[in-house]
Amino acid sequence: MMVDALKKLKSQGADFGVIACNTAHIYFDEIASKVDLPLINMIENTAKCVASQALECPKIGLLATTATIKSGLYSRHFNSYGIEIIVPTDKEQTLISSAIFGSEFGIKATGTTPSAIAEQNLTEITDRLRERTDVQHLILGCTELSFAFPTHLRETFHIIDPIELLAQYCLMRTVLQTNSL
Repeated sequence: MMVDALKKLKSQGADFGVIACNTAHIYFDEIASKVDLPLINMIENTAKCVASQALECPKIGLLATTATIKSGLYSRHFNSYGIEIIVPTDKEQTLISSAIFGSEFGIKATGTTPSAIAEQNLTEITDRLRERTDVQHLILGCTELSFAFPTHLRETFHIIDPIELLAQYCLMRTVLQTNSL
C-alpha cells in the first residue's frame, strides 16, 4: 500500500516522499527500491539533526514500539554518529506498548489526548530510564508519542521528535526547491 501511494504521489508531481511512521522504516530500503521517487529517511534525518546539535551527552533514550526497538533502526543510524541509543528494558517496553496500544486507554485508542493510565505508564518509564541511565534526552520514536506525549514530561527532558524534525526538513527542502526555480 505504501509503494502504491508513493507511486501515485510521483505520478501527481511530487518531488520527494516521506514515511511518517517510525516502525514502517523497518521496510524503508525495500520500499525505496520499488519507487522512482526520492524518499527521506526519517530515522537518518533525526540522527543527522541530533549529531549536528553536538549534544553534551552522547546517549539518548528511545521510546518506541517493540518492533522499532527490536529492529535496531535507531541504534544503527545514531551509532554511526557516535551516539548511543538507550532502549527500555523488557518490563519498561511493556509499559510503552501498553501506553501506545492499550485497547481502552492507549494513545491509539484515545487520540491526541493521552489517558491517565497512558500518562502514568509514560511517566513511570521515563522515571525508570532516567534513574537507570541518567538520560536527559528522549526520542519519541513512535508517531503517536509525537502527538500525545504528556506536557509535564516534555518539560523534564530534552525531547527529540522525529516527526517535527521531518516536517522542518521537508519545509526547508521545499523552500529551497521553490527558490531555485
